[in-house]
Amino acid sequence: MLKNIIVGCCLILSNALFSQSFEILDSLDNSIGSSYTFFGNGNVLSKSPKFHVKNLTSVSKSFKIIATDITNPTATDLQVCYGGVCESVPAGSVAYDVGSAQAVVPPAIFDALKITPFSFSWALGDSAVWDIELVDVANTNDVITTRVKWIYNGTVGVNNYELLNTISIYPNPSVSIFNIHVQNSTYTTIDLIDAVGEKVLEQEFTNQLDVSSLSKGVYFIRLKGDGVEPFIKKVLIE
Repeated sequence: MLKNIIVGCCLILSNALFSQSFEILDSLDNSIGSSYTFFGNGNVLSKSPKFHVKNLTSVSKSFKIIATDITNPTATDLQVCYGGVCESVPAGSVAYDVGSAQAVVPPAIFDALKITPFSFSWALGDSAVWDIELVDVANTNDVITTRVKWIYNGTVGVNNYELLNTISIYPNPSVSIFNIHVQNSTYTTIDLIDAVGEKVLEQEFTNQLDVSSLSKGVYFIRLKGDGVEPFIKKVLIE
C-alpha cells in the first residue's frame, strides 16, 4: 500500500479522521490517505480517474459523500458520481451531503466513485480544493476525510498516454534512484513534486534522479523542456 500523504499544490494538509469501515484508494487500489492531487488540462480533470472504495469489514456496508469547498477561485461546481448516478455540488458548499448511498460488499472494491470539477473552461494555473468526507451510513461518526486538489497544468494528466511508449521511469517504487529513459529527448529539466504539490527537487535533465535523501511517500516526476509537452509520472519512494 502507498504510504499516506497528500497531494495538492500549495495546500495545507487536512487533519484526516480514519474510518474503521472504509478506505479510499486511487484507481490502482493504492491508499491515498489524507489528501490527493490530480494534474491535467480542463478536459482531463473533468474526467479524472475514479476513486476506489474498500470495505474494511466482513459485512456489507454503505457509504455516502459529504463535500466542502476549501479553495475554488473559479467558483467551479463539483460532480460526484456513484457509477451512473451523479449529483452536482454547488461551488462554495460547506458540508454538502450528496445524499445518495453506495453499498460495498466485501471483499469487492467499489471502483466507480467519480469526483471531478466542471473544469472544461479552466485555463493554465486554475485549480480547486475540496474536502471529501466518506461516511459510513450506519454510523455517521465513522468518517474518513481526504483533501482533493485538481490543478490545470496544461498537460494531459499524470498519465500522459501518448508519451508512455517513449518514456520509462524505473524502478518504481524505488528507495534511492529513479532511472529515466527517454527516446529522442528534448527535455531539459527534471522536477520532483511532493504529495502536497511542493517542488522538492529540480535539476538539469539526466538519466537518473537521486531521491535517497527524501522521505518515503508518493511524488511526481515532471520532465520539462522548451517547446515540448511536459510529462508527469507518479512514483513511490520506499
